[in-house]
Amino acid sequence: MIVVTAEITEQFSLTLGGRYQRETREQTRSTVNLLNSEGGLTTLISYAPQKATEKNFSPKVSLDFRLVDDVLIYTSWGKGFKSHTYNIINIYTPPDFVEPEELTSIELGIKSTLFGNTLRVNGAIFENKTKNLQSSFISLLAGGAVRLENAGEARGRGAEIDVLWVPMPDMNPGLALTLGAAYLDAIYTSFKDGSGFDDEPTALYPNGTGLQQGGQDFSGNRVTRTPEWTGNLGLSQTVDTRWGPLEFGVDAYYNDGFYFLPQNGELSWEGDYLLVGARLGYALEDWGLRLAVYGANLTDERYNIAQFHTDFGRNDTQAPPRTFGARINWDF
Repeated sequence: MIVVTAEITEQFSLTLGGRYQRETREQTRSTVNLLNSEGGLTTLISYAPQKATEKNFSPKVSLDFRLVDDVLIYTSWGKGFKSHTYNIINIYTPPDFVEPEELTSIELGIKSTLFGNTLRVNGAIFENKTKNLQSSFISLLAGGAVRLENAGEARGRGAEIDVLWVPMPDMNPGLALTLGAAYLDAIYTSFKDGSGFDDEPTALYPNGTGLQQGGQDFSGNRVTRTPEWTGNLGLSQTVDTRWGPLEFGVDAYYNDGFYFLPQNGELSWEGDYLLVGARLGYALEDWGLRLAVYGANLTDERYNIAQFHTDFGRNDTQAPPRTFGARINWDF
């Protein structure tokens, strides 16, 4: 990987970078065996080894313009790469090849520190396009393991902003407010042979979770785990004491919901949730000690951090409920 930055003028700088990689992945042996009564294995099916080598060069270009000393405007364009792999747990078919991802991104943003370092505002608008996006699902034909398949293309457009404000630098320099928000419109622009589960119950699958492996068109659906709106808000107060700083803080995070599966069905929808937390910390600087007590998810919001879909139903992994704890850090 090489990165070079050139100062064109006092206000302009140009950065050029690139990364080259060559990766070989090999599947050396794949068999389906039967355990016999004597404890030995009888090979029923043996698949031929597979091997693939992928080469990629990912360039990046960025241009910075310093409007004034404390305001920087930048734009960047670059490419990224995620290597190929194999779905190795197959029972009736040979391990199949999963194409590498190729990402192209463009971004325009601003970074600023204003009013005597009391206000920091950073923001950006961006677009990402991904070719052969690797998407996962659970397959009983692969022993209940996670399998990957390639979406044709996906696109994400959005904007984000984060703010740090010290509103009373003279009267109360330890008071700080933080604010962040992000908007993301991420869809599969082409995903015409996807695998998913039926939302509608049938006689064979009364829970409405019968697997449809391949053949579904998810084009236009939202990309998994990509909420449209997220935001955070925080307040902290630090007070200097004889032995070290005492800090109190509260924060909140909002997520407006997302899908766990690319089919975007009701069974895979995770609704919006709001998390509130608080903390109280004290630093004994002479001793290198930091003591803290905290509370997380104080409103006891119930939401899932993962879902496991199979033909027999859906298993949810819930996020931790209301939680209280304490931490001690000692640097020596």
